Amino acid sequence: MRACAAAQGRSGDVLVTVTSTLRLRVTSAGVVESAQFSPPLLPDVQTCAAEAIYKTKLDETGLVSIPIEFSY
Repeated sequence: MRACAAAQGRSGDVLVTVTSTLRLRVTSAGVVESAQFSPPLLPDVQTCAAEAIYKTKLDETGLVSIPIEFSY
């Protein structure tokens, strides 16, 4: 996700910090059915992150909340 956000670029010496919660609905087979960022990220960042999220198989099932915080 950091790479997706960093691809958006930033100006000069600005440090950007991203804070969100990723809420997933995961099937009993570990497949991600749905993903939602709250608060939402930039549309391009969400689209980029979705490519990795929907390819991931998880051990945890049901509703999963993942806190997100990173800087770039």
